[in-house]
Amino acid sequence: MSASTPTLAAARNLEHWNSAAQQYAKAGDLFAPEARLLTLYAADLKRWSMLDLGIGAGRTTRHFAPAAGSYLGIDYAPAMVEQARQNCPAFADRIQTADARCLDMIPSGSMDFVLFSFNGLDCIEPSDREQVLREVRRVLRPGGIFSFSAHNLYSVPFRGSWPMPPLNVGKPLESVYRLAKRTKRNLRIRNLVKNRNTDAILRRGWAFFPDGGESYTVPLMYVAPGFQKEQLEACGLRLFSMQDGDCREILGTHPPSTDSWLYYLAERV
Repeated sequence: MSASTPTLAAARNLEHWNSAAQQYAKAGDLFAPEARLLTLYAADLKRWSMLDLGIGAGRTTRHFAPAAGSYLGIDYAPAMVEQARQNCPAFADRIQTADARCLDMIPSGSMDFVLFSFNGLDCIEPSDREQVLREVRRVLRPGGIFSFSAHNLYSVPFRGSWPMPPLNVGKPLESVYRLAKRTKRNLRIRNLVKNRNTDAILRRGWAFFPDGGESYTVPLMYVAPGFQKEQLEACGLRLFSMQDGDCREILGTHPPSTDSWLYYLAERV
């Protein structure tokens, strides 16, 4: 699909993200798994070419652009791009408006590291998700790394389930906050999915619905880890690490994590 022919959902999302640029300008910190990437690949990043997809108002640019050998940050919302340039003036010339579904301006095999943070991949319709992954694979060199996060299908409170975060006895106040936040989220999402065919969704491995975040305006994709692994492999990307929000390695663990979103690391094969 051409970036010049957005679907209805993509057009609605674009309108929303343009209007939310000022709100996202305040976001500056990395999530723990993202910060871990800076430590894990600190020496490599100095010589790597990095592509940062869905940068929003420049939250990840602030941290990764200074660390990378070369850096290109893109977002498909012009208002977000303008805000990112204002927030990161030293890297303004390395920030562009572009659509992750069509990265024609980037030569094949020219990137060492691609990041798609904050579940940005989930804002793209299911029919276009593989197209983005194939574009990521194309621009990566062989062995290049792709890092992204995605909403976890097993965190959705379908009929008969009520997923909750694990308790951390060493941090009781944080645990109470997480439980309260997840309970509120579960109540909101349960109402949205109560009439859906749970068995069919779980067999398929994904769901696409506005989950209440962003004022119910943006439909988001929730994926099962097994589905995501197979989709990556079909696009020429090998999954080698999957972590929860506390940086615990969970690839291949059972039962599956019920964290709201998970962090994936894959390499081009």
